[in-house]
Amino acid sequence: DESYISSQLNLFDETAAFKAETKDIINDLNDMLGLKKAFVRASNLLKENTHEDS
Repeated sequence: DESYISSQLNLFDETAAFKAETKDIINDLNDMLGLKKAFVRASNLLKENTHEDS
């Protein structure tokens, strides 16, 4: 049935698009997490250096 095949292909496209979007979101979250870790490390480093001066 042609309409069945068409609907299956459409579903496949939607799934692929959803997977791509999910991958993008995960990449963004990983980037944000990386930035947060870097910020925390920099913050801790600054704290350590400031305590040594006093």
